[in-house]
Amino acid sequence: MSELSRKKWFSCCILFAAALALAVDARGAELRDPTRPPIPAAPERAPEPLRSKAPDWRLSSILVSPERRVAVISGQAVVEGDRIDGARVVAITPSAVLLQKGKREYTLNLTPDRLKEPSAQHQEGK
Repeated sequence: MSELSRKKWFSCCILFAAALALAVDARGAELRDPTRPPIPAAPERAPEPLRSKAPDWRLSSILVSPERRVAVISGQAVVEGDRIDGARVVAITPSAVLLQKGKREYTLNLTPDRLKEPSAQHQEGK
């Protein structure tokens, strides 16, 4: 092999080693497709509005008679006009209670399994 051939062979070996080193280095890094559109930056999220927690009232019973209307809400007996946890009792019906707190109104309903019909004695007036 001539001196010139050895120099070319040596140069080729150096170039091959450099290319191999770059290929190994690039394999560890994520390759990005140059034709892929850029990933947009995440849009800024508006802060979520403050939500007032719904009151935790539990309607357990209602008593409606010609003389009075009473409801038991969260263990407290109330009549129309009373206040419970800052809300005013607006109306009491045989199956629901209407409360008003500020400008909001809340209806508490008795579940069907808690509804009871008036007794026969009560209907006859005895």
